[in-house]
Amino acid sequence: MAIARLGKMLAMWAVLAAAFLVVSASAESKARIVRLSEVQGTVRIDRAAGDGFDKAFLNLPVIEGSRVKTGKDGRAEVEFEDGSALRLAPDSEVDFIHLALGDDGQKLSTVQLVSGTVYADLHPKKAGQKTGDQFLLNFSHESVTVPEATHFRVELDDARATVAVFKGKLSATTPSGQFDVAEKHSATIELANDDLANGDPAKPAKKDTFVIARNYEADPPTLGIASRPTITIATLPPAALAFRRRMVTA
Repeated sequence: MAIARLGKMLAMWAVLAAAFLVVSASAESKARIVRLSEVQGTVRIDRAAGDGFDKAFLNLPVIEGSRVKTGKDGRAEVEFEDGSALRLAPDSEVDFIHLALGDDGQKLSTVQLVSGTVYADLHPKKAGQKTGDQFLLNFSHESVTVPEATHFRVELDDARATVAVFKGKLSATTPSGQFDVAEKHSATIELANDDLANGDPAKPAKKDTFVIARNYEADPPTLGIASRPTITIATLPPAALAFRRRMVTA
């Protein structure tokens, strides 16, 4: 009788040990190598240690939960393991919500653009039939998913957000639905001011609206792109374009 009970207990412990090993093997790892690869001007970082924002410096590790903020004269670049980079223009802030490794070693990154402008030059690695690297950029109610190597910019203010793709493509998800932004195209998203229409919970929530247009900007250089001025030919009136053509042909 005692032997039978002992056998059952050993079997139960074996099952529990196996379950623990399975859970441990499937758990995400936080062993990421992400760093501040460029710091210019006023740049501050909160490393989620409870100390708030401190002065940032070159090669400082960026871990999950970190927040990076640039001042009016500040620019920063965050580099990932594969050489992908996220660049902050002046007066911008991003939160690194999720930085982890998946079961198959894929890199899982979720970044929240709180304010300002970021340029992203990403090279997510695909893994055949398995899930590859995943990069998600959130802003306001929206999110951007990058399925392949892509170079793009996101600008965010109180009223609208603009996503411009220089190379590659990306998928955007908004309360109004999902859409793709192709290479050399941009999407301007008009943000809803209130979650509920006129503050009345009985009325349906407002939805953001978006317009996709041809992007006439050139692909900015890899370094210093945060300081490059934005020139969109499409915004020039017809008379100005005609005058410009006369000057070129003269």
